[in-house]
Amino acid sequence: MVRFRLTLVIASVVFNATLTLADNEPDRDNEPHETPIQLLVPGFSVVELPVQLPNINNVRYRADGMMVALGYNGDIWLLSDSDENGFEDTANLFFDNRGRLRGPIGMAVIPEGHELLKLHEPIENPTAATTPPSPNSEAKRPAGVVVASKGKVSAILDMDGDGVAEEERIIANGWQEIPPNVDAIGVAIAADGAIYFGLGTAAYNNAYLIDELGRSQYDLHSERGTILRIEPDLSRRSIVCTGVRFTIGMEFDEHGELFATDQEGATWLSNGNPLDELLHIRTTAGENKQHFGFPPNHPSHLPHVFDEPSLFNYAPQHQSTCGMAFNLPRRFSLSNEKSRSDQQAALFGPADWRGNVFVTGASRGKLWRTELARTERGQYIARNHLIACLNMLTVDCCISPRGDLIVACHSGGPDWGTGPTGDGKLYVIRYSDQQAPQPIAAWATGPQEVKVTFDRPLDPRQLKNLTGQTSITGGEFVSAGDRFETIRPGYQVVKRQMEALPDKLTVYGVNVTPDRQTLVIATAPHRTAVQYAITLPTLSKTPETKQKSGVYPQQPQIDVAYSLNGVQATWEPDDKTQPSWSGVLPHFELDICREFSTSDDDGLQRILKEQGVLTLQTQLDLRNLLHPAVQPGAKLEHTWPDDPVYVDFGTRGSQRLAWTIGKEEHSQTLGEDDSDISTVKFSSLSDLLPLIELQIRTGQSVAVANEIGWWRSEDDTETRELPLASFLLPWAEAKTSADALPLVRDVPELAGGSWGRGRKVFLSEDANCAKCHVAHATGGTIGPDLTNLIDRDYASVLRDLTQPSYAINPDYLTSSVLLNDGRILIGAIRTEDENLLIGDKDGSVHTVARGDVAELNHSPLSIMPEGIPQKLGAERMRDLLTFLLTEPPHMPNDSTLTPPNPRTRAEVAQVLKNSKTPNSKQRPLQILLVAGAKDHGPGEHDYPAWLVMWSELMRGADGVTVDTAVEWPSPEQFSAADTIVFFQKGRWNAERAQAVDAHLAQGRGLVYIHWAIEGGSEAPAFAQRIGLASNSAQTRYRHGALDLLFPSRELDSQENHPISRNLDKVHFHDESYWQLLGDPSKLSIIATGIEDNQPRPLFWTIEPPISDTKQRDLKQAGRVFASILGHYSWTFDDPLFRILLLRGTAWSVHEPVDRFNELATLGVKFAD
Repeated sequence: MVRFRLTLVIASVVFNATLTLADNEPDRDNEPHETPIQLLVPGFSVVELPVQLPNINNVRYRADGMMVALGYNGDIWLLSDSDENGFEDTANLFFDNRGRLRGPIGMAVIPEGHELLKLHEPIENPTAATTPPSPNSEAKRPAGVVVASKGKVSAILDMDGDGVAEEERIIANGWQEIPPNVDAIGVAIAADGAIYFGLGTAAYNNAYLIDELGRSQYDLHSERGTILRIEPDLSRRSIVCTGVRFTIGMEFDEHGELFATDQEGATWLSNGNPLDELLHIRTTAGENKQHFGFPPNHPSHLPHVFDEPSLFNYAPQHQSTCGMAFNLPRRFSLSNEKSRSDQQAALFGPADWRGNVFVTGASRGKLWRTELARTERGQYIARNHLIACLNMLTVDCCISPRGDLIVACHSGGPDWGTGPTGDGKLYVIRYSDQQAPQPIAAWATGPQEVKVTFDRPLDPRQLKNLTGQTSITGGEFVSAGDRFETIRPGYQVVKRQMEALPDKLTVYGVNVTPDRQTLVIATAPHRTAVQYAITLPTLSKTPETKQKSGVYPQQPQIDVAYSLNGVQATWEPDDKTQPSWSGVLPHFELDICREFSTSDDDGLQRILKEQGVLTLQTQLDLRNLLHPAVQPGAKLEHTWPDDPVYVDFGTRGSQRLAWTIGKEEHSQTLGEDDSDISTVKFSSLSDLLPLIELQIRTGQSVAVANEIGWWRSEDDTETRELPLASFLLPWAEAKTSADALPLVRDVPELAGGSWGRGRKVFLSEDANCAKCHVAHATGGTIGPDLTNLIDRDYASVLRDLTQPSYAINPDYLTSSVLLNDGRILIGAIRTEDENLLIGDKDGSVHTVARGDVAELNHSPLSIMPEGIPQKLGAERMRDLLTFLLTEPPHMPNDSTLTPPNPRTRAEVAQVLKNSKTPNSKQRPLQILLVAGAKDHGPGEHDYPAWLVMWSELMRGADGVTVDTAVEWPSPEQFSAADTIVFFQKGRWNAERAQAVDAHLAQGRGLVYIHWAIEGGSEAPAFAQRIGLASNSAQTRYRHGALDLLFPSRELDSQENHPISRNLDKVHFHDESYWQLLGDPSKLSIIATGIEDNQPRPLFWTIEPPISDTKQRDLKQAGRVFASILGHYSWTFDDPLFRILLLRGTAWSVHEPVDRFNELATLGVKFAD
């Protein structure tokens, strides 16, 4: 049964659906919305017509400008604008139903010259010659509408033109009626006068009409579940197509092609209309009638039909598509001679909405705008946009002579509302701000970048804080404007949709292209092929807080949706001095891409004229072409064979086609053997999607063109178009969100790059980055913070560095400021009180009073200078990109144990309090890091990982050069090192003692971490150099919670060791050693831990006596810092442990302990 109920239905239907949203269902709507219609695009206003009418099922306009409204109760009204203020305010009864029409849904205005209106000549109005034409003063003409209702199709006629219908003429009936109150539905009149209408399926809950013996009684020759044509002379009717369910909406386009909405049916038949549909119906099919899949092909019940795919599916399930209206000039006459009242030229919305079809979704309050591209085959491809969410059941719409969209809504909850006696509403959506930028399309250009393009340049004043006002959600059931969905039917499948809460996709930045027509959004990685929705601010002038009388307020936001469907296009010029080009196209066929224009299409049209090679790459999703999808959670009783889908690839001239399925690679050259079509067979069921690559020569004498289509078998070779949803971007993963894997970053271009060296490049005068940008809490604020670039892709960041003006962050647009004294300042502007802060390309900030500004103009160019890659060179550029695109150094998170809770920022700030800023010019230091072979399990004693991590961290420090060694340094390394940090399993012997003594005798430093203090039987000699050493045969140890005490607790105490400054009692989770060999009295103990009821040294320093008399006159003795902690990898990412280790390293070379403070928190995760 149709989900748009007209009167009482059988009890079983009522039992199977809930009329209102259950209280326990998750609701994405967190706040009430006063407006009944929330537009998701800007520039529109909403007004309710001041008429009191019952629920209205259909609205249309006549040639005289009168609105015709068909009531749910069968009454028909004529609405007019009595005060000529642009809104209908008077409703007069045109047809008093009195029960003659039951369940009417579907109405078309009868055009002049139609057979139904030829009974009388028009009655002339004697005042018409002297009075300006108006709806009330025109010549009285016969008028009427055709209405579909239960059991019949009727013409409601006003033959004397007095505004009151006096006749119902039945023009079709005689079929066996079905129990529900919906029967004949949807009406459209063709240009030749033929009348088309739908007849609902025989049994919505038994589509195959299975009898008590299990046999199907479904008859393809029955009129049930069809669209029928009544001849222009009304002499007979015939079936146009079969396999439709309830085609509520029906309209012709400007090419004379018929379209209809059909309603979802998988609730009752798991593979019968799994979603609400838009159908393109061939009216000239003859014997080859289309069958649209309700009921679908079945091996025993319905074996000899092919289920024609829909033109477009409206998701998620249970939308209840009803009304539709083409945004086209309307003809009101069958005559080829145009009359004054013959055509309604006004269209709704921006000019490029011409030809779109508006579709209403009743059960969830939706209004869609569906673009249709007509192909050379006379078929269509659709691209859809949700443009409004409503808080009432949205039943029908039409375009007014003023160019407004009229929307008819029912009161009550889904699915069926308050019925024929309920109060309805008619709303006017008016395109009131034609200067507001309208979104044209949104698409993903890569796993970490999305573009949204507009029909005109954006106002720079509206682009401030755009990143903070932009959000993206993703999920299988996500749609634009989900937060405005306030009604939904209470089916279990809808409940499951709501329980599948969407994922929030992090937005790292929003830039704008130089023409200010496209936003470039940097996001967290997203490869899962689900639906995504973007929320943006309105990007037009700030709405007035005080609304005009009668105009409903609108949320100042834009909502658009995108998917990962598309075709990756790249172009390489023959002339290598010219730039290459890349973009994402909506379809594989270039002519179709021209119909669905985006900003990428502009570049495509340019390069097609140039000599080069265009490469198109996409994954072909051919599933559900031969058989409809099955409702999630359901399972068919039969299994389909994997019949092939035949795909035709065609081009002009010889081109290369390649396809990969799993590990199987295939290729061929098109255009060989005088044929420009190549056919490839693919699986119709496999989840392993073929990756297609087509190379096309551009800049040839003939226009670049290609085509793609599919056909199903040798018995049915009709070529059909592939919809946009059949093309999946090459990097996208056709998986559900639950199966999505995190993106593993593997950037071959960064191989050999150093994060630490890159940090130095970032801070250098050559790159000059830090004067304008912050990265990892270091740098200036003239430009955007670059810390989040670690979640961007390599290509886009490289593009930003090489082409700074390609996409400019709208919060940092460049402006040219003319001052009253004649000076001109160019830079990014911030405001502070009554001043403008203008940051220029050199990193200088100029403070200017607002009153000193004579003129301010926005520039499409960035203040970031060009030529940085050339200035830095390849190696330093690679290091810089490594710093920008990879995470700061940290240890692997591979422990099988639960890590300790992270620190708070306040804890770290307290320990760093009173730090002294190092001098601008640091003493050059050579730091040597020594590791060994890993000797414990995951997350423990990971010396190799530490060597990589700590070397990158230390390389990022100003004035530091890092060298590394494994097991033991070479003599040359000893000679060069200012301090040596050991993290390994220690070993001591006379040879090592000699090298260490010489090193310390020169006043240099040593740092020992954890088991590096192991000396075995030589531990006493080892301890003479480092204070305490371990002999594992007698050392005791414990893993777990450690509470360290720092003996000197007074901040101003002269006894405080600088390493322990601001530290009192600190909790760690690591390993302690005790019963070490050595003399604790010679130590400066930094921290102790209680073991066996006694304090045990866990951090200490020592300045051992110099045994070499030749070195005793040195002013600085060698220094040693030791840490027992360091067993677990996570300890090295504890900022308090890092502070201790970094302070100890600096102290060991007689440097201020705060020298390396900036490294303490890099890559650290905080609790807050």
